[in-house]
Amino acid sequence: MTARFELDRKRTDKISHYFAQTGLRISASLTPEIFDVLQTVCGRLNIDSESVGAYAYSDPGIQAGCFAGNNKECVIRVSSGLINLMSDDELCFVLGHEIAHFLLGHNLPQGHHNLSTEHFIQSRCQEISADRLGLVACQSLEIAIRSLMKTTSGLNDDLLRFDVGSFLDQMRSQRGERVYADEGDSHPSLVMRCRALLWFSMSDAYFESIGNSGGESFEKIDKRITKDLEKYVDGPAREKIAEARQGITIWLAACASIRDGAFDKKEQKIFRDLVGEKFLQKLLQFYSSCNQNEVKNMTRERILDAMSLYQQIAPKEFSESFGEIQSQIAAKFKQPDFSSFLSEFINADK
Repeated sequence: MTARFELDRKRTDKISHYFAQTGLRISASLTPEIFDVLQTVCGRLNIDSESVGAYAYSDPGIQAGCFAGNNKECVIRVSSGLINLMSDDELCFVLGHEIAHFLLGHNLPQGHHNLSTEHFIQSRCQEISADRLGLVACQSLEIAIRSLMKTTSGLNDDLLRFDVGSFLDQMRSQRGERVYADEGDSHPSLVMRCRALLWFSMSDAYFESIGNSGGESFEKIDKRITKDLEKYVDGPAREKIAEARQGITIWLAACASIRDGAFDKKEQKIFRDLVGEKFLQKLLQFYSSCNQNEVKNMTRERILDAMSLYQQIAPKEFSESFGEIQSQIAAKFKQPDFSSFLSEFINADK
């Protein structure tokens, strides 16, 4: 553990060194106003400010990021464009949001592809969670929403009318999936994030964080936010993953069915019980005009395609479930050596 920590710390030090070369360290002597904001945020989030390094760099874009190689320290990088756009209170939300990624372990390696459907579902949830600590850091729903409106639009105080009450009314009245997000977005939409913040601001957990009592049950609020995510973006994404899982199940079952060179009534019944009558009929039609060699070759191709798709959109679930699916097929078809047979089958033409 000590060796691993030292390796991760060297990685964090390397990041800090790079940021020091390309930007300016936020400190009491050089950037006292921004430094005071950072100190305030660390205090409200109950984190030692010594564990947070922060740098400002020249860029008109609205950018901020948090980097960490371990769970002991992190480095924050904020563009000059973002700093110049925000008031001190609004910057509290931004810095709190970024530190939250570190506190919640979002920066640590996750071990799966960062362009997968699975990753985007997780990323959107992480942004909602980080926004909550951003709200704790700025201690005002209005300030938090103003900060999100500014980062989304890039408009400053002179150009943006901050009628937060009107905006919240607009959010309540909007309908339609496109208002919220696409399944390939790493961040929820502005509307979704603001709705989630609004609900979290009513929770007992938030009340407690700012020294008050009361509020709705945090569990109830969490379920409401999860339902919103599922309805407007994560539901369709999870359906895509479920379809990929079903696809690999279908073709592994087909592989077990044709193993003995036939697809008899008994095997058809097992296949039907696993995936349903509709897919049985489609498979029978698919095989109807093929000879035995063509059946094997096409089944092999479909298995490889199904594996590739499942790995692409849900790599973590694939790694956890592929063996379980094979075991299920082996049990249903009474083929205890199915896994070894499958390996030989899909590699037969290599």
